[in-house]
Amino acid sequence: TGLAAFFINLAVENFSGWKFAATFSIIQHSYLAGFLVYMLFNLALVLSSVYIVTRFAPAAAGSGIPEIKGYLN
Repeated sequence: TGLAAFFINLAVENFSGWKFAATFSIIQHSYLAGFLVYMLFNLALVLSSVYIVTRFAPAAAGSGIPEIKGYLN
């Protein structure tokens, strides 16, 4: 359980860093484009978490896991 939490934390930190770097570099040129990239990145993460939960763990769909993943995103 501890290793799973460690790797989940590592993945979250990496995705957040990539999102920040991409958004920051684009926002230097256009604020609107940076905002759109930020929204699309978050949308992709939310849709991927929804897909994973509905495809691999449908019993967890009502447990609040997708909401927590969306909130942490």
